[in-house]
Amino acid sequence: MELFENIKYLFEGIHDANKELAKGIRDDWKEFKTGMKDDIKQYYPTIGEAIEKIDRAVQTTQNFIDANNPLNVVTREFKHEQTPKLADHLVVQRFGYLHHGIYVDRDTVIHFSDWYVKLDSLNNFKGESTLNIKDTPLTYSPEEAVSRAHSKLGDSSYNVFSNNCEHFVNWCRSGSKYSDSI
Repeated sequence: MELFENIKYLFEGIHDANKELAKGIRDDWKEFKTGMKDDIKQYYPTIGEAIEKIDRAVQTTQNFIDANNPLNVVTREFKHEQTPKLADHLVVQRFGYLHHGIYVDRDTVIHFSDWYVKLDSLNNFKGESTLNIKDTPLTYSPEEAVSRAHSKLGDSSYNVFSNNCEHFVNWCRSGSKYSDSI
């Protein structure tokens, strides 16, 4: 069991390092772009003004896209003839938030809903939303991840900040309680 714990911590460390690296690259790129824009504005004011207007238009467009596409997660969309695989991390859009569940079998899902962990049909979980799969670490076998989900059935310790539906699915799949949306 200690080997699996070490592997889990390794994956968590890699996940955290990747997030930190991506943030560093974004920050460096932003600093470089700002410096270039400042230089252009200083030496070529007319071109600098045009670049500023283009940047504002791009940002406005991106804000519109983000506001109308809240599934800003790494997902692959299902086709109706496909079915999820055992222990897949499912994501659907609800009014104002993303809802997460873990695929069990025969079109059933375990998820935190109505303040407790419950077993539900895939159709009830999905509702009118498009079903998506989020690519998150799976450090346990799919069978073990589903067993972990079953062990929490009836659990009513929901907390939006520290024990929500995304925390639950990540705990089932990797042993780590984290949420990208909080």
